[in-house]
Amino acid sequence: MKYLAAVLVAVLAFPVLSLAQNAGPASLDLGPNGEITRWLALGYIPLAVQPAAPDKELAALGKLLDADLLASTGGEAKVAPVGGQKVKIAASPAVAAPLELAWQLGRTAPAKLVNCWTTTQRLFLPPAMNGKGMGNSACYLYCQLISPADVKAKLLLGSDGPVRVSINGVVVHRFVGKRYTLEDDEEAAVALHKGVNDVLVRLDNYTGNGGFYGRLVDSNGVPLQTLKEQLNAPAGTAELPPEPDGPPFAQSVAKIPKVSPAEHQEFFGAHLTRTLSLLESGAQTHRPVRIMFYGQSIEYSTWPDLLIQRLRERYPHTEIIAENAAIGGWNVGALLRMMNHSIVRARPDLVMFHAYQGTAEQWDRLIQTIRRETNAELMIRTAHISEYDAKNMGKIVDSETPMLRQIAQKYDAEFVDVRQEWIDYLKTNKLEYSFLLRDQIHLNENGCILMAQLYDRHYRLNMLDRSHWMNSIRTYNVLRPIEDRKYDEIVLSGGGWSDIYHGARAVGPGNSLKLKFTGSRVDLMLLPDNGWAKVLIDGRSPAQFNLFHGQRPLPKNRHLAQPATAMRYHTGQNMVAETFELTFKDITPGKFRFSVRGSTTGDDGEGGSGELFTSKSGRIIISPIDWLNTSGYKPSPGGEAPVMVMQVVADYLDQVACRPDDTVHPNDDIQYRYVTLADGLPPGEHELTLIPSETGSFSLQAVEVFNPPLLRK
Repeated sequence: MKYLAAVLVAVLAFPVLSLAQNAGPASLDLGPNGEITRWLALGYIPLAVQPAAPDKELAALGKLLDADLLASTGGEAKVAPVGGQKVKIAASPAVAAPLELAWQLGRTAPAKLVNCWTTTQRLFLPPAMNGKGMGNSACYLYCQLISPADVKAKLLLGSDGPVRVSINGVVVHRFVGKRYTLEDDEEAAVALHKGVNDVLVRLDNYTGNGGFYGRLVDSNGVPLQTLKEQLNAPAGTAELPPEPDGPPFAQSVAKIPKVSPAEHQEFFGAHLTRTLSLLESGAQTHRPVRIMFYGQSIEYSTWPDLLIQRLRERYPHTEIIAENAAIGGWNVGALLRMMNHSIVRARPDLVMFHAYQGTAEQWDRLIQTIRRETNAELMIRTAHISEYDAKNMGKIVDSETPMLRQIAQKYDAEFVDVRQEWIDYLKTNKLEYSFLLRDQIHLNENGCILMAQLYDRHYRLNMLDRSHWMNSIRTYNVLRPIEDRKYDEIVLSGGGWSDIYHGARAVGPGNSLKLKFTGSRVDLMLLPDNGWAKVLIDGRSPAQFNLFHGQRPLPKNRHLAQPATAMRYHTGQNMVAETFELTFKDITPGKFRFSVRGSTTGDDGEGGSGELFTSKSGRIIISPIDWLNTSGYKPSPGGEAPVMVMQVVADYLDQVACRPDDTVHPNDDIQYRYVTLADGLPPGEHELTLIPSETGSFSLQAVEVFNPPLLRK
């Protein structure tokens, strides 16, 4: 999961970039997943597209991509832009008309709602087009990467049209064609030298909104965090316009008849007390709120987007990280297998789940797993009314609703009775089921608007029920031993600790922080500073706890069909962060063999679809019941072997660094940064030790410990 694990995915949408203070080059960190987040952009340049026969179209697109559109200004090789710098581009065989442009600021921003398969990239969307993409045009993106040493890395990228990437004047990647944009769709070997490296990206767009995604990782897929980006953006530099928002939620709601209040609506939100508290306090705490959707195709429609839009309208100063991990067509049992790769290590604050074809035992196991592995709050719902339900309403015995209500009560989940409210809505407004559906079961626009509203009214801070999360999430304030002289929780050693506004700071040698805690996850609330600290748990590096998980398995070439999907794979002992590639071979209907190779481990053995596979290193384990065969699989016309990628990532940090913040903030605007030190620790008591660096200063406000409800001893 990129998600996000969750892995965060990025969209080139160009919101406001806060570099106005900088009179010269400004250095910035890469994104958390190695994303190149800041750019100087030049666009849009009209391309002189000539009609071509279908068999010659790619050659024509490639010729345009290779043309130097800046030849009249000195050429791409001499590009060293400054924000606001004007460029006069002459007409040429590749440029349709002369024009003058200026280098503008732009940056990648998190997708409004990330999903595990695609990212909606919106780059070619100037306001003058009124929401339509700028076709038959090109743009350039430029930045500098500052490396402390020579580095060999991989650039993971995606685009929906032709793209050419040059680093230090050398083309490292070139794609010609038309497709949809996917994160990590392709990879290119990159060699960065110590010091300044120039990055120039050329993007061509012919239809749609265009897009680009790019991040830097090492050979094992670990994001590079030693690099910094550099831009020269003087004060007053213009910015590319942001991605246009959809209509306000109220405007969407007005498209369908009003929803009547539900019975006992005053009890809604009683099981969402932490989520609502985080949403309401986010403007002060700056804590991101992570919301995950999980289920089937109904969860993969547009109602989650509408709901997240509604929450962002209500809480405009709270950062909401939303991810949709739903998989169309997968039943509860299959989703139960996949959730270890998409939910349990994503550190969600709220999980919203629904799926069909699940037994009571499967539902119980799935919800129990979330309660055992995470501290997320839960929302589950009953099914809406399908065409079959509407035509057989008097003949159906609804056994699922009582079962789900019992599951919700048992595991303290918010229960959304969509089925009954859907029926009431249709009856009250004298509507046919088809008013809300686009086929027998899937929601149309009206159905998505209704579903979003049925969920939205549960998002209320309900004080009628007591909160349960105080006992499962403990905050240990670092000022307690300094100001209150209480040493029964955090213990500070050394003479370099002092109280500062909102927290404590360590300066000089010999300092440490110790805390005994019970839980499986521990976070820090860091304050702006320039130091770092070594992390120990039970006197050992967190790496010795084997805290790793495998992300969702995906095709290496996501435009290529695969004979099967691994719903789940297990990781073994002595893991390291690396990328495993499983190559399918000897494929016959319902059967196949495969070989596995790790980026660090190397050749790791062969297996078959009908047998338990344990790799030679013991790091990858796949059971026969965890394969989901693809019906009607057809090999690639070019004979390319399908490859499945399994990315193993670390769930710990062995050292943690503060980050400077040169921006002036009011005293009540606390610039916390929330960092997870370890997730997935064995149940029981542990001891955290932080040893601040002897150089610089290390500042923090608190330690937070997460003890999932079903993990407690």
